[in-house]
Amino acid sequence: MEKPIFEDPKIRKKDLKLLSVGGLINTLRGNHNVILLSDLWNNLNADEIISIYHGTGACKNQSSIKYRGMPRKFYELINELNKISYPYIGNFRKDCIKKFPSGKGDLEKRLLNMDEYTKDAFILSFHKPYIPSEIESPEHPEAWSDDPGGRNKQIYINRVYDALYEGVTKE
Repeated sequence: MEKPIFEDPKIRKKDLKLLSVGGLINTLRGNHNVILLSDLWNNLNADEIISIYHGTGACKNQSSIKYRGMPRKFYELINELNKISYPYIGNFRKDCIKKFPSGKGDLEKRLLNMDEYTKDAFILSFHKPYIPSEIESPEHPEAWSDDPGGRNKQIYINRVYDALYEGVTKE
């Protein structure tokens, strides 16, 4: 079986600088707590990827009550994550490179073409229990390594960038 190709979404470090440290932390948390298969990843703009990861991190972290009652339908869940994230990623959303049209209804049109396997993988991964960082819960068996050096923004930018591009094929 061929390895799926994750296309470069054109997320730039200069765009990540537009996020707050808290926004970067939530994006990193979300990256460890939801699965975007290549079919979904390749049909999203950079801001839509960041929105999903940021919203997931904001919803699922241990101190959040937003997670309860999140939709179990694919588009509705992504729409809710966007509602949570867009106020916090505004400048990123405005300034990032877009591969696809991003007007009203454009994302929905792209998402309607996703196969059921992709949709189910996303929904199931979102609704799994939260996987914390080692800083949040050092004893958690699945905790991911997070020692970025305090709240140094550049270190978080690099960590988010590296996490996003892990496995992305650059041509």
